[in-house]
Amino acid sequence: MAPPACKCSPRRPSTSPQVGGNGGFSLRSRARTIACLDAFGYLRGQCEDVFYVEAMPKVCGRVADREAGARFSVESVYARDPFGFHAAYKWLSAEQMAELLDGIKREYGARLQGRVEKGARCGEALP
Repeated sequence: MAPPACKCSPRRPSTSPQVGGNGGFSLRSRARTIACLDAFGYLRGQCEDVFYVEAMPKVCGRVADREAGARFSVESVYARDPFGFHAAYKWLSAEQMAELLDGIKREYGARLQGRVEKGARCGEALP
């Protein structure tokens, strides 16, 4: 039996994932995560990331659209300079992975180098 349609969202229950969501590297509301588990139950062996991308809209949770998702996290679809990635090595070419890692090194390498030069310790805030 399918759960009732969400009253606060125009989306209706569906088995197709929301375009743009990357459940493997995502920010989730604790309350919505628990609502997903209560409503649908998680089965051992089920792909956790796909579970949340499909279940979140059904409990009035939000999933990033394609554009926002690409800026936040890359997995199977390459995008330049995301915040992070999840299992991208399974899907991207070696060249795309090299670009992804070079972008991270460019962005965060200078920040980390600055901390080392200033003698920052683990747990201290980044400059």
